[in-house]
Amino acid sequence: MLGYLTQESVLKALGVPVNFTEAAPVVHKQFDKTYDPPPRQRRQGTHDFANTGYTPLVTSEGIKGMTRQLGNYSFTRVYQAGHEVPAYQPVAAYEIFMRATLDRDIPTGEIGITGEFKTSGPKDTWHIKNVAPEMPEPRCYVLNPGTCLPEVWERVVAGNVTVKDFFVVEDDTDDGMVGWPQDSSQVVLGGM
Repeated sequence: MLGYLTQESVLKALGVPVNFTEAAPVVHKQFDKTYDPPPRQRRQGTHDFANTGYTPLVTSEGIKGMTRQLGNYSFTRVYQAGHEVPAYQPVAAYEIFMRATLDRDIPTGEIGITGEFKTSGPKDTWHIKNVAPEMPEPRCYVLNPGTCLPEVWERVVAGNVTVKDFFVVEDDTDDGMVGWPQDSSQVVLGGM
């Protein structure tokens, strides 16, 4: 994401005049100043929301979570997703965003929202257990050194790696590295 969003062609296509910044303190401070609480969460709304049940989040890829919604206020547990849901479940994140933007119910996107809309089902989702997926092999993303194993990062700094799409890629060589694609779109780093 970091490399992709800094490419001139991507910035131009998005109509963005400045480079992508992962976190902007100035923007965060401005949001803090606006403090705009959701209307249904005031006074009685808190009690009503707590008594609203969870229902399946149905997306174009199937059931991807559970949603509790009262009026236009909702909370969704998205399965197999960490803190930044769009990175783990991009389709679910997109559909949740579009449904909220278009004033549709979050669980299905098929119902127009009124102040009286309320999901039904269990009061919590603790009974729903997921099997964790297998841990993927680590990949060294050169714009985020924390993703690299120390021995790989040493080779990046020394300029002894091949990089494609900001990831270190590997080939069968005498140094025991495996899986390096050999195509013309690779870039060889020469010291950073």
